[in-house]
Amino acid sequence: MHAARPYGRFPAGSDLSEDDARAVEHLARNLTNVKQASALDSLKQVMTLPSGRQAIAVDMGGTFRIFIDEPRPVRRDFDGRAAVSTIPMLYSGAITKARVREGEGVGIRLTEQARRRIADYNPEALPPKNVELQRFRIEYPLDFSYFRPEPPGIYTWTQYLKLRPTWYSGTMAAVVQIVAGYGRQRLEELPENPVERAALKIPEPVRQKILIELKHSRLPGYTGEPDEDGWIRYDYRFFRCNGVAFDSSGAPWLLQVKSAGVFAMPLPTIPATTTKAFRAWIEEKGDQEILSILDTFGGMPTGESFPVLGEDFEAWRRAGAIIKVCDTADFYEFEQYYIACGWSFNSRGTEAFNTCRTYTPQDMLEGYAYKMSLRLGPAQRRGLVQPQWHIDQLLTRSDWARIDAYMSSLYSAITENSPRNLAIKYKVARQSGATILERADGRRKGSDDVEYWNGLEAEPIAAHSGNVRRVGKGPLYWPEKHPHAMGKLKFPELSGQGCESFPMNQPYTGPAVRSDTIVFGCYVEDQLKVVKWFYDPSKYKQQDASTFEDLMIVGQWEQTITMGDSRIAGHFYTTDFDDRSQLAPTEVHTEVVGRDLGYGNPRYHSPPLLHKAGWITRSRYYTHETTTSVVNGPWLDIAVCVPVFERDGFLYAYEGGSTSTWNTAVGERHSMEDPNSYGVWTFDFIFHYIGSSGKTGGGPDPKNGIPVYLDEHYYAPSDINSYADSGNWWPFNGVEDVTHLFGRYTQRGSSYQAGGYVWGGEAPGYQEYRAGTSTESTVKGRLHAGISGAAAVQVHESRPHGWYFSFSPYDDFYFYRDACRIAFGDANYTAISEQRDDGAQCRWGHSSLAEPTTSQYFIGVIHE
Repeated sequence: MHAARPYGRFPAGSDLSEDDARAVEHLARNLTNVKQASALDSLKQVMTLPSGRQAIAVDMGGTFRIFIDEPRPVRRDFDGRAAVSTIPMLYSGAITKARVREGEGVGIRLTEQARRRIADYNPEALPPKNVELQRFRIEYPLDFSYFRPEPPGIYTWTQYLKLRPTWYSGTMAAVVQIVAGYGRQRLEELPENPVERAALKIPEPVRQKILIELKHSRLPGYTGEPDEDGWIRYDYRFFRCNGVAFDSSGAPWLLQVKSAGVFAMPLPTIPATTTKAFRAWIEEKGDQEILSILDTFGGMPTGESFPVLGEDFEAWRRAGAIIKVCDTADFYEFEQYYIACGWSFNSRGTEAFNTCRTYTPQDMLEGYAYKMSLRLGPAQRRGLVQPQWHIDQLLTRSDWARIDAYMSSLYSAITENSPRNLAIKYKVARQSGATILERADGRRKGSDDVEYWNGLEAEPIAAHSGNVRRVGKGPLYWPEKHPHAMGKLKFPELSGQGCESFPMNQPYTGPAVRSDTIVFGCYVEDQLKVVKWFYDPSKYKQQDASTFEDLMIVGQWEQTITMGDSRIAGHFYTTDFDDRSQLAPTEVHTEVVGRDLGYGNPRYHSPPLLHKAGWITRSRYYTHETTTSVVNGPWLDIAVCVPVFERDGFLYAYEGGSTSTWNTAVGERHSMEDPNSYGVWTFDFIFHYIGSSGKTGGGPDPKNGIPVYLDEHYYAPSDINSYADSGNWWPFNGVEDVTHLFGRYTQRGSSYQAGGYVWGGEAPGYQEYRAGTSTESTVKGRLHAGISGAAAVQVHESRPHGWYFSFSPYDDFYFYRDACRIAFGDANYTAISEQRDDGAQCRWGHSSLAEPTTSQYFIGVIHE
């Protein structure tokens, strides 16, 4: 849309890699677009660059600056080999207090298994259910400092307020929930009590078995220890996103998706916890929470991410421990819908999905959807290696002497345990004896070969492949030019203040463009769900829809007639929810329901005056209940909101109504004569002598109007009376004396009626009715959710809050909806900040740890 304005970069001499420079240009262009399109006086945006640095863009008072900060890398006195270090205590439960005053600890409601684990599995020494621990008094990591308010006031704002596991997608959310349960690891700085300083106490015999299994193997790019500060080190944002994928053997890999590509490294785990000896000990203790971690990840994750700095990252990539799976350059040529939107992964990490957008040369806002597919091969021993030349059986004693001298010289030159040197040692350990011997040819010393080994591109430790391909593209046309004209698509604001509207305004001035474009997608219960923006400017005459028939007796029929030009209303729809409708200025809907009432009583008709013949007939009855609705000015509106703290879910709000409605209801009873009828006759030479004389042989000849005989079955079927035809309904056997029915109306001396007497034929009971109501300005609504832990569900049938459909923020206030859920454990619990009638949050599943009115932060493993 707009080129980035010129800006100053501070510090001025800060060097940027190609990836960082591209990301900074994206940031500059995006801030310029948003500021100008939204007519804002000032704007600030924060981005973590691919290298780990942080860029802060500020456009204020006519000055545009971008500040480049660099996070402090974590350094440890670590020689690169697996050891039985202190295994952190896993605290599982729910955070009850994350914003604390001076001296206060973070509140946690513990699971029962966590209480037993903290007590070293001694049921007599259990800690309280609810604790407050300094161990978890952890401020936001530098990368996520935007969550901390400025100034912070009297409170410490810990990472357990807004740095939630559910910002992350798929199994990555589970890993974050687990490592969030470790807390700070400098135990000597904590209060002296067993709950604060708890650690898993491995018995010495078990430790010895663990050491034998580990064999001091070298670790592939990580230390195998949790973060000393207890910080969550993973990223979930657009420009650098972490995920977890499983290879063909079931082993987990940590993923990093950025503009340079998709990279994988073995998921950093605590080496001791990956051994058979540790698992046997945990099984003996019956700790199902840790066992579930071992079942899923093969060991307890450390919480370590990829190396932060570019040179460290590249050193481990050259060592083969970090593997580039595929490119992403096409995707990262475009801009994000919102910064907190990293990739959404399925639970196995084999698929991922994300969206982005840009402006065309015609200034049209255009959206794209991308699908990632990954195929990861296994690494031997999950990337742990021992020096290969140690087991080379073909080497002679002389060969060994040359290798020892060479390696001693090399190792003396790389004594500092920097990431580069550790990567060299890992790379060298992967080489065969023959390869080392080739370098140790006597013409050079190992110390001369440091740069050779540093620059050597080793084969990756596993065979991975994948691709990122575009699967959707389309315009995002909206005719209104006011910045706040369309606020119905909302995403989480980066600092967690609430949900902010995505501005759909654009400078495009051409004709209206039909749009049907994906704007958001996520995996819900491993099924990809997408949200689409829809706009159709066309109007048309809608064909009448009718199931009416020429003959409607019993059944149900509908007819809809529209008046005026119709249009398709509803700008959003999803994989599961679609309320788009064809609306016309006036719509008449008629529904007819026909029900059977059965047969009425027989109807008797005596012979008319002077005539010999009479009749017996009957009819079948049915009702028609007709309801007609005339709707004037129908309308509907749909909004979509991705709640704060959630990547794999969204809320779908619907409301609709009309300017006026007229409803009528009519209930009527109808009948149809049975095609089976019966003839009767008699004779009187004065009153009944005209017409057929009837059949004979049934008894004495009639005289003076008696006896009366039934002697004829008439059957007159047609195309329309089959409904009333159930066959011969009178027990007719040729001739029957029916004087008892007709005689008093036919015998001489009766009061003659010229047309004859008619009696019987009573219909089944039914009260006919007619009613009508008119209503002005009707409105109805409902809210749905598509979210992991609940799938596609209806939240309520009340009209959603009006701010779903309006622009946010307004006067610096944000529309707020959040979500929480258990990301790992047997318990299932999901909640959103929509209130039920009793004041509690709308929620699915159950957890005794959760507070019904709070968006809960869960840590560790939740089994209930």
